[in-house]
Amino acid sequence: MSTSAAKRSTRVLRLPVVVLWSVGKKRSHEQNSKIMVGLFGFFVAAIAMYFALGMPGMNHGTGTTMSSMDPDTTMPGGNFVDNTSTPEQKSAQANQVEASGVAELVTPAVFEDRRRKGGVLLNVHVPYDGEIRGTKLSVAYNEIESRKADLPQDLDTPLLVYCRSGRMSAIAGSELLRMGYRNVTDLRGGMLAWRADGRTLLSSFGGVTLP
Repeated sequence: MSTSAAKRSTRVLRLPVVVLWSVGKKRSHEQNSKIMVGLFGFFVAAIAMYFALGMPGMNHGTGTTMSSMDPDTTMPGGNFVDNTSTPEQKSAQANQVEASGVAELVTPAVFEDRRRKGGVLLNVHVPYDGEIRGTKLSVAYNEIESRKADLPQDLDTPLLVYCRSGRMSAIAGSELLRMGYRNVTDLRGGMLAWRADGRTLLSSFGGVTLP
């Protein structure tokens, strides 16, 4: 057999193999496509079923909604105090604050309002870095217990605690509650938040520190 004839015979024999390989590859691609489409459809159906069943596993409690919350006052842990509560409910919320061992966090506006209503301002920041006008006491946050003689003897006295950023006052507020004080308010964000709100601070020499 000549070389040319041998080559033609080889091409003829290879042709079915190539055809079969192409067909197999096409079928494999089609099967993969069908599998992908099927998985996608299953995924979409599962999500639809999850929402149709009311998102089982999620907490759907009927607690206070954001629309009924006062953004100016917060309970420990960042939870808002419901400003629409009855006096009895507000009293219960105050007891919750006391029991939690964390002072109530409020904005500068609420802090100032409580000062005007007779609250005693207590600066617990160290070292001294200025103070809010009307401050009556300056006791280091880590000396609250040792200097209890300098604090009001009436445990119902409304104490308004603050520091520079809120870290020290949080510690002091918890200590005051532990000592039995029942009305402790903490300025959220401290003097930094006070100044950011456009309010002034007094220096150690009685001067005014502008925002």
